[in-house]
Amino acid sequence: MIRVTGGEAKGRALKVYRGGQVRPTSDKVRQAIFNILEHRFDLEFEHARVLDLYAGSGSLGAEFLSRGASYLCAVESDNRTIKVLKENLMTVQKAIKSHEPQVKVLAQKVERFLNQKPVSPYQVIMADPPYKDRLGPQILEKLDIDWLGEEGIVVIEHEKKDVFVPPYGWSLSDRRLYGDTFISFLNRMTSTNASL
Repeated sequence: MIRVTGGEAKGRALKVYRGGQVRPTSDKVRQAIFNILEHRFDLEFEHARVLDLYAGSGSLGAEFLSRGASYLCAVESDNRTIKVLKENLMTVQKAIKSHEPQVKVLAQKVERFLNQKPVSPYQVIMADPPYKDRLGPQILEKLDIDWLGEEGIVVIEHEKKDVFVPPYGWSLSDRRLYGDTFISFLNRMTSTNASL
């Protein structure tokens, strides 16, 4: 069993689908991710628009909602996982009293989803693709300015052996190793950085 590690829904138990390629991010790693976002990147979770790609059981999206995000879009293609994902996000929504976040769960492949244009940019995009597919660079190549604002951040979870190099236009701002898992934090390269 895993639990929400912070915010209004802290301590709430989340279900985990034990099948397919779902690898729930551990409580310890989720706590570390949010500490880094808050203290290293000065990210304010309140009112944030968040996109959770390869959402799985929804533990990362649940953390954002608990901490004040106003909008969450969770994308997951495994129909068996979708039920658990929806239940977990509903559990967290019910625990929140300070605001009423909008939550959208989409049952479709991430690649297809990213071929369209978003209504407005996200402040944070999380991606936890299947390790074996090594999709980090491909995901970044699809995330143009319509998806992520200039101050936005992308967080990609990938295996220790997959030390990918970000494509042109992206800056690797931080990378942390937890066991066999890397967490990479990426920003758009500014015009100043690009000219160096």
